[in-house]
Amino acid sequence: MKRGLSQQSLADRVFQSRSLISFIEAAQRRPSLDLVLNLDRVLDAGGAIESAWRHATAPVVEAAGGGDERVGLAWTRTGGEAVEWTLSD
Repeated sequence: MKRGLSQQSLADRVFQSRSLISFIEAAQRRPSLDLVLNLDRVLDAGGAIESAWRHATAPVVEAAGGGDERVGLAWTRTGGEAVEWTLSD
């Protein structure tokens, strides 16, 4: 997977704004499938980004502690704040 791109360089390559890339990176916005496919292609991720996106759209289960936790690769929210990406069974 290509690394070392700035948010602006990545945004330019997928024809989006830098702020959208920033929101997605901070788990404040969910990208569309079209954008996911473009990101996967531009970053030469071999389908990994698309796969993670599909897992992230899996049903939500209630996590211990009252936050949301998605099955698969997704973000965990505690008190409405994005905390981290997790991989769960």
